[in-house]
Amino acid sequence: MKTKELILPSFLASALVNGDLTGLEDSDLPLLDQILEATKGWNPVDVGEGYFDHIYSPTIGRFVGDVAVYTFISM
Repeated sequence: MKTKELILPSFLASALVNGDLTGLEDSDLPLLDQILEATKGWNPVDVGEGYFDHIYSPTIGRFVGDVAVYTFISM
């Protein structure tokens, strides 16, 4: 089993971990789709506590706001 950690927006936790899109706006869906494509074959198993930060990721670009460390596993 392999693991990897990614820093991603906190507001996507429920959608990524539980598949629950409740509370997301239509404008959030392209970002979610980008992350799902980039993590294909990986399953989120943990989301750390959120914190405010400025991040840059090749997957999502620049993001300023509440983020969290997501742990993914691949089997």
